[in-house]
Amino acid sequence: MSVMDHFTESGKSSDEIVLNFDKGNKLYVSESLLRYASPVFETMFEQKFKESETREIEMNEEDYNDFFELLLNLHPGKQKPVDEQNVLALVSLAHKYQMDLLLNRCKEKMLDMLHRLEKEKNKESPSERCRAVGNCFEILIKADNTKLEDLSTAAIQVIASFGYTTIIGSPPPVFGQVGTPLRSFSQVASTGTGETNGATAYKEDKQRDVAATIDDPIKQCKELFENIPDDLKVRVLSQRLAFCDKQ
Repeated sequence: MSVMDHFTESGKSSDEIVLNFDKGNKLYVSESLLRYASPVFETMFEQKFKESETREIEMNEEDYNDFFELLLNLHPGKQKPVDEQNVLALVSLAHKYQMDLLLNRCKEKMLDMLHRLEKEKNKESPSERCRAVGNCFEILIKADNTKLEDLSTAAIQVIASFGYTTIIGSPPPVFGQVGTPLRSFSQVASTGTGETNGATAYKEDKQRDVAATIDDPIKQCKELFENIPDDLKVRVLSQRLAFCDKQ
């Protein structure tokens, strides 16, 4: 019997809990496994919520495949490793359900990813550099959402090392350029560009000529920067300025 059968077929555990997901998907899990892995589930069972009394828990807020991946990681007979394909999903679940050991493993994997991605800044292709920065932004967003401050700081440092143009898809703003009104640093951060007329031309020449598809890493990178919270924008741009001061 495979480990996966423990979760997809009923009757494999004497203390079975049924997890109900959207579209009628179900997973069958040992209550002891959930208690051991997560104080959130332990409290849920101890307080005898309606779900624990009926031996079923509604999991409509969770993605079925992501939670299945989590269980494969937790099961002692499988212990599927944290890798680059599953870490972004696992870190959110580990944070939500207070699985500290798994959270630390996810953090270490994302730090390894940042070290690897930082080497991409020397690539000649703008698309390859933007793809790497886009991956760093995804790590930064997860780190911010899961309160991993040291990981957030590491991600910001790597992102800033790539340079302004790669980060936001436009060249640096020229403050005080003749005919261009001065803009504050906070305005640049809140808009994500602070661009001049020349920057607008750059966008038209370098970005709009590229097919506007979801597979366009330059477009993706720009959108990721524009959608992060303003405080993270400020930190990224401040770190970039700090790098420039050292050069």
